[in-house]
Amino acid sequence: MYMQVFILLLLVIFAHGFPGNAAIEKETNKWGTEISFCTYNGIKFLPGSSWTTTDCEACSCFDDGLFCEGFGYAAGVLEAPEGCKVVNDGCQPRMVKTDDELKDCTPPE
Repeated sequence: MYMQVFILLLLVIFAHGFPGNAAIEKETNKWGTEISFCTYNGIKFLPGSSWTTTDCEACSCFDDGLFCEGFGYAAGVLEAPEGCKVVNDGCQPRMVKTDDELKDCTPPE
C-alpha cells in the first residue's frame, strides 16, 4: 500500500501545474530603443529568462509574455490518507503525521 501511495504522489508531482500568464511589456528608453520585458513581483526580466521561486513556481519570459507554473509541492492538489498530511519540504511534497509534522507518515495497509 505504501508503494501505491508513493507512486500516486509521484504522478501528482509530474502533473501539470497551474499556469499563470502575463503579457509582454514594452518601454522606450531615453535613446529611443524599445525594450521588451516581463514583470514578476516588481522585477523586470528580458525574454529568454527563466527562474524558479521559493513558492515552487517555474517561470519563463518569452517574446509573447510571462508563463509560470507550479512544480513539486505546488504542481496540484495533493491528498494524504487519514492521520497524514502533505507539507512543503523545499518544494518537495512530504507526507507527515497530522499530529506531529516531524514524523513521516506511513499510510496503513
